[in-house]
Amino acid sequence: MQKANGGKRFALFNSKTDHRSSTVQVAGKRRQGRRRQIARIAAASTLRTSSAMADKPIAHTEDGRPIYDNTPTVVAVLATNDEGQLLVIRRANQPGHGLLALPGGYHMRGETWQQAGAREVFEETGHRIEPAALRLVSMETDEYGNNLVIARATQPVAGGGQGDGEAMEVLFVSEAGPAGEWAFPRHHAAAAKVFEELGDS
Repeated sequence: MQKANGGKRFALFNSKTDHRSSTVQVAGKRRQGRRRQIARIAAASTLRTSSAMADKPIAHTEDGRPIYDNTPTVVAVLATNDEGQLLVIRRANQPGHGLLALPGGYHMRGETWQQAGAREVFEETGHRIEPAALRLVSMETDEYGNNLVIARATQPVAGGGQGDGEAMEVLFVSEAGPAGEWAFPRHHAAAAKVFEELGDS
């Protein structure tokens, strides 16, 4: 603080109050720094948790059906082997239990649609494809109100093995066959178009 004395102003220092004020300011800055650090740690933890739970249920309905933290986008993949046969599954779940379908599933938050497609192919069939090898064929709203992305792999699938149980059977087919054997009309139409293109090439 300042005080007038004979027309001049002198700065007076109160050791107790000024020191206490300085200490409070430093402590306040330290608390703010700790809060920001805690917020950053919490945010990072949330991201790790979301990533770890990307394809796991976040809750269940009263009748036991799982609820996922997914976007309203489904990715279905057209993938072939070295012989040009198309990779398909026989569904173990409804809708379309026991019928053919392209491997695919919901796009989860925190991943690209290409990553979603590659992940679903591996989970359902045990075969691997690189996300970068997927190319967009079409996107439209399906009969369930989802954004259906149909993608095609530009490289043959690799590996093979056991899926996660979502498919009754994993197989390669040389033709699309009748539409009635497929769970989803759009999957059948996409498969038929692939074989038409392969026949023309």
